[in-house]
Amino acid sequence: MHLYRFLSLVYGASLAEWSQFKEQFGKEYRSTSAEEIALLNFGRNSRTITEHNKRLHDGDSPSYRMAVNPWSDKSHEEFRQYYGLYGDSYDFTSDRILNYVPERGTPANVDWNKAGFVTPSRDQKGCGSCWAFAAVGAIEARVSKSTGNLTALSVQNLIDCSDTNFGCSGGSPILALRDLLSIGLHTADSYPYLARDGICHRVNSSRLYQISGFYREEYYLSEERLKEMVAIIGPVTATIDASPFGFMHYRDGIFYDPACNPDSPNHAVLVVGFGIENGFEYWLIKNSWGPDWGIDGFMKIARNRNNTCGIANSNAFPIL
Repeated sequence: MHLYRFLSLVYGASLAEWSQFKEQFGKEYRSTSAEEIALLNFGRNSRTITEHNKRLHDGDSPSYRMAVNPWSDKSHEEFRQYYGLYGDSYDFTSDRILNYVPERGTPANVDWNKAGFVTPSRDQKGCGSCWAFAAVGAIEARVSKSTGNLTALSVQNLIDCSDTNFGCSGGSPILALRDLLSIGLHTADSYPYLARDGICHRVNSSRLYQISGFYREEYYLSEERLKEMVAIIGPVTATIDASPFGFMHYRDGIFYDPACNPDSPNHAVLVVGFGIENGFEYWLIKNSWGPDWGIDGFMKIARNRNNTCGIANSNAFPIL
């Protein structure tokens, strides 16, 4: 009880808010001390979220709201496991990569999710598998555009069978696409997600989806070039810095934080569109933290503002 009073006095949160949080997200803790630590994190995070939302204004920069989400009981250090980018600077000089030069001229707005070519956001949970979700999402969209059928493909298949990545310890979407030249993907239903490293295997009753190649552009691709790729080809993988507190607790609006470092990527996402809102340009990205984060698992992030978070530094898409 003393801790609850402390939480209320110092952070402005209440016992009712804590109880609501636990009920909403099904939270249970292994011990009293573990819950106390989670409670303190929740108090700090709630106060920061409230203070940020009070400062929202219409000015020269886009604005966004934060909200309590399933990770609001974690410290920033604990949340690092929800990144998972590793090895994105790999030497690809010997890879079989198909050249592609997009056409010129793009529309002002593109939304491949609204068009029906993108599966809903899934939660990577405590596994550093963002790289796999980004690569699989790009293939799902390509298959959907080619066949007219939107099929959820197996992220776990890729985690288990990619030899050049590190499963739940991290990886690179470009390395994943390279490995997928030979391994293919089963459907998500036939090879379900475990949120842990498993054993690579084939599912005889499931169709295997394969790619014939992939295209990548690395290191400071212009945002206009990325816009062309997304408009003409479809969803494209990207690597970004997801470390700002506002990214962790993003709810809606257009995310922009000058502290987001374009030269320090730690997370992989899928760019599924772009547009303009209230005069501000944005990218629409699909994340792998589930529908309780952001806009049902998606985010609008500032476009043409000095390569926000490194969105255009390393991009790729598969070729069927």
